[in-house]
Amino acid sequence: MSDHTLYTLWLLLNGKPATHRTGALLQHMTAAEAYHADKETLCRYLSEKDAAYFLNKDLAPAMKVSRECEEKNIRMVCYHDKEYPPSLREIDNPPAMLFCLGHLPEPNLPTVGIVGTRNCSRTGAALAATFSCSLTLSGFQIVSGMANGIDTYAHKGPLIKGYPSFAVLGCGVDVIYPKQNEELYNILKQHGGLISEYPPGTKPFPGNFPPRNRIISGLSDGVLVVECPPKSGSMSTARYAIEQNRTLFAVPAGPNERINTGTNNLIKNGAVFCTEPDDIFREFQPRFADRITPTVVRFRPAETEEPTPPEPPPPRKEKKAKKPSPPKPSEPPRPRPSLSPEEEKVFNAFSEGEILSADDIGQRTDLPFHRLLPILQGLELAGCIEPLPGSMFRRK
Repeated sequence: MSDHTLYTLWLLLNGKPATHRTGALLQHMTAAEAYHADKETLCRYLSEKDAAYFLNKDLAPAMKVSRECEEKNIRMVCYHDKEYPPSLREIDNPPAMLFCLGHLPEPNLPTVGIVGTRNCSRTGAALAATFSCSLTLSGFQIVSGMANGIDTYAHKGPLIKGYPSFAVLGCGVDVIYPKQNEELYNILKQHGGLISEYPPGTKPFPGNFPPRNRIISGLSDGVLVVECPPKSGSMSTARYAIEQNRTLFAVPAGPNERINTGTNNLIKNGAVFCTEPDDIFREFQPRFADRITPTVVRFRPAETEEPTPPEPPPPRKEKKAKKPSPPKPSEPPRPRPSLSPEEEKVFNAFSEGEILSADDIGQRTDLPFHRLLPILQGLELAGCIEPLPGSMFRRK
């Protein structure tokens, strides 16, 4: 580890991640200069209270974190490194350091952040996958937060076609959160990137997520919001996008929607009205004409069974015994979407009602994990299988 990295770790740990202290110093000096600076020098750029955080010159905690990163193959990318994303240097309060498993987004490719509610509808899930997959095939990179709901499907869209996506976490990159996304976490580690400004082992405290959102928007040229309540983390990301001069897109909520109306408020306040990938292509075509080739892939909401209506209450008096009505003819089964040979192979690995883990399916199909996960995600989006807790799956 270089002295430069060690001093940046010291700066991050003493100043605390996601605070303005470290960003304020890095605008005026290197981490090494901050380490050797006395109180008088620090107070040129910080209040006396904030300067006090950097008077402790003990490097032992930084060395401990460095050893942990080395053991876990976590890369540390410092603010002044060439590898550090240029777009993050433009934002207010840039992270002093990024911890990374996998890759960082390519700085020369257009990037869109996709965020939304954790409690998304099937329509919202299909829209998130449609946008992310279409944008990826057209030459964009996708960044999201790996939360349940819209974020999850924003990551799955590119993976279905074998492309990477990038997750910015509100915890250490060695911490899997939420647990339901363990398989998604593992594949992003190999075929994408997991990024955080929090040191390894940091738990997903609620206060970590709003600051995390500034990195999602900071890495992006534009941010798309799909389904969100008026007060939510997605609205926080939208505000950061506006502050950072990123293009903000929002998918409108339907007239009968009562919860996820936050996107309508964003549109009223100037966000680009967005119902299909072409709306994003049109906005970015002049800027990235030489780098994007508009392509659209659509996912439909997964078919679901109609809820069983409640039985009517029994009549108070029965005057005459009525003849039982003939049974209604059963509805024909809904047609299953056409599947590729590999998707058919995975689908047929299930017996009726059987619950299988990804390992079980891999053994039955002889498919490697990196090929199996996108197929499972595609079958889920098509309504052919459903995910269950504990990384289990069942055929629908």
